[in-house]
This record gives sequence, structure tokens and C-alpha cells, in this order.
Amino acid sequence: MRHRPCLLLRLLVVFAFAGFFSRPRAVLALPDNTWVVAIGDNGGDRDEVQLLYAERDAQSLVEVLRTQGSVPSDRVRLLLNEDAATVRRALLTINGALRELTRDGQ
Repeated sequence: MRHRPCLLLRLLVVFAFAGFFSRPRAVLALPDNTWVVAIGDNGGDRDEVQLLYAERDAQSLVEVLRTQGSVPSDRVRLLLNEDAATVRRALLTINGALRELTRDGQ
């Protein structure tokens, strides 16, 4: 059986993004070293309510940050319907890349 992030964690991430983007703010450019990990999973465990838009919202977030935020595609990871082990591997890979950039002084 695949273990997926629990519904509470998925909703927390969605609400965090919604809260961040819904507040009025001055338009600021994203830093050049911005990285994005967007995770969307409409499914879940058998006892959880299935979400309708988590995957679509993750895709939309990535598209906006690529086009409007100018985040390079090589610094974006979109994970749809992935298990916890895959998400963990993606985060560890990005962590390694960030550490390497820090060592190189970027």
C-alpha cells in the first residue's frame, strides 16, 4: 500500500499558498535563486475525502511561477499523485542542489 501525505498536510499546504497569495502586496520580483516544489494529489487514503483541484492547483502554481515569476524550469519540481518516498527523494535532491550552490557561492 502506498502511503500518501495525509489530507491535513495537503490542505495545510494549499491554505498556506492561498493565504500568502491572497493578501494584498506590492509587486516584487522573486529572487534569482527561487526554487519551487509543488505537490498535488487529489487522492488519498481510503478514509479521506478525495480532493478535486489539488493536482490542477499545483500545475497552475508552477505555470504562474515559471511565466510570471520567471523561475527557471530547472528549479521547478511538480509532483502529482506521488507517494511519500518519491516526495522525500525529490526534496533530498533539491536540498543537495542547494547545498552545492551554496558551496559554489551562488
